[in-house]
Amino acid sequence: MRHATTLSLASLLALILPSCVVLDDPDWMDDDDDVTDDDDTANDDDDEGPCDGDPSTWDLDPPAEWDVAASFVLPNGDPVQDLMITLCGTSCYNEPTNCDGVVYFPFAEDDDYVIEPLFAIDLEFDKWARSYDFVTYSGTQIDITSTPFTVPSVEEIEPIGTGEVERTFASGLEVSFNADDVELPFGPDVGTLGVVEIPPERHPTGGLLGWTPVRVWATAVWEMEIEEPEGFQVVAPLTQALPEGAEVTWLVAHYDYGIVEGSFEVFPAELSQDRMSMRTPAGQGIDRATMWIAAMRMPADG
Repeated sequence: MRHATTLSLASLLALILPSCVVLDDPDWMDDDDDVTDDDDTANDDDDEGPCDGDPSTWDLDPPAEWDVAASFVLPNGDPVQDLMITLCGTSCYNEPTNCDGVVYFPFAEDDDYVIEPLFAIDLEFDKWARSYDFVTYSGTQIDITSTPFTVPSVEEIEPIGTGEVERTFASGLEVSFNADDVELPFGPDVGTLGVVEIPPERHPTGGLLGWTPVRVWATAVWEMEIEEPEGFQVVAPLTQALPEGAEVTWLVAHYDYGIVEGSFEVFPAELSQDRMSMRTPAGQGIDRATMWIAAMRMPADG
């Protein structure tokens, strides 16, 4: 297992390019306790967070002007409060959710955007995956707060260990990989793998390139990578046989790819003879642990 020593390309671009709008770090990144230079909140003893105290004092009003509004909730339906959300395409905009879990982006240019949390909730990288989807802004105000994004909390979390690893999860998903080839993203110190299936009503709707999700999983630690072509070898059982002639693929959440192409990244897949499962081809695995979409489509006529 290797540790990343640099931020992702997208993160660096957000920090240095003039086309990207980056706001102040969220409150939980402030080093305001009695321990200098530790940049944590374990011993904070001064300012309350924006969603502490009397709810009647919370600022829930939208800004005077905004172009995109979205909401984020926990799996239990509670709002995700004070979590930095990124809306990123050619330009990137970062804004925190308010105490109702709603985020307002004051301005956006016409573009296709990735929308996702910028960080794991409370920096619990082993527990929290990310919701991930696309929105298209074309000059008209977009309000998608009525269909909140649910931030996934993964289950069956175990350290990735060393050497060849094989895991079978309760949903039936099978994952195998070489843990020695895994590179951790910036942030977590320990590699773990947990998975949760995303129910159909929460499947992503943007950036699907004409494919239809069949089953969807979110994984964590989010953005663990394997550069070797074997990658993560994945087998997904399907709930019913796909129609004869169906084409299958893996759609994978990849932030850097998504902000350039405006879609999920496409990886090859093979359908079993009985059409009841699909897998990654040998030597052509998925290169990162993020959101994995087992998807299908029927060939176009003619």
